[in-house]
Amino acid sequence: MTVKPINLTEDKPALSALWRTAFPEDGAFGDLFLTEALPPAAGWGCYVDERPVSMAFLLPADLHIGDSTLKAKYIYGVATLPQYRGRGYASTLMSTLIQHTDADILYLYPATEDAKRLYRKLGYRDALRRKTVDFSSISSDFPLKNLRFYPFSAKKYVDLRQKYRQNTAFCHADFPEKLLNILLANAILLEFDGGFALMHEDENNCILSEAVTIETL
Repeated sequence: MTVKPINLTEDKPALSALWRTAFPEDGAFGDLFLTEALPPAAGWGCYVDERPVSMAFLLPADLHIGDSTLKAKYIYGVATLPQYRGRGYASTLMSTLIQHTDADILYLYPATEDAKRLYRKLGYRDALRRKTVDFSSISSDFPLKNLRFYPFSAKKYVDLRQKYRQNTAFCHADFPEKLLNILLANAILLEFDGGFALMHEDENNCILSEAVTIETL
């Protein structure tokens, strides 16, 4: 097996067949994608006997937040022929995509539970998911003891999430820090016995946009 960039001139018939096998309901769209999207999309494949048996693509994107712009790439069309699954080809391609991009963020939307499990193993995390807590529904013994306050930093936030809550994927763990620091530059992190909270302030209110305790895992 070899890994190399996809060459549409040579590989389009085999890629079309792979697409129709992996995504039978989207075969016509796959032909359109392979005809129109490359470039600017970039594709990589695992080849056996010079034939692509696994594929993955990167679609370009820009994420604008205020005056800041992040270069993003959307991972798309990850698929392997059934007879070649279970050999680590998709994992190999995902690692290859990371090595060949200068994007600040790689992201994707897993289509199945099996895909979610694979991407978790490869280090993808949902770094931006929020859980809003209604404190009126929390018992009076909610453990707000020994409060510690920290200016927001992506590293501290990720450390607290790993300590108190299981992450559930799917932005690659090496990339969210820049995005988090832009989005949450004015936030405050509160740690207390048994959990942590993320706090924002606006003109009139102090907002706890995420509160996590061991008891709520």
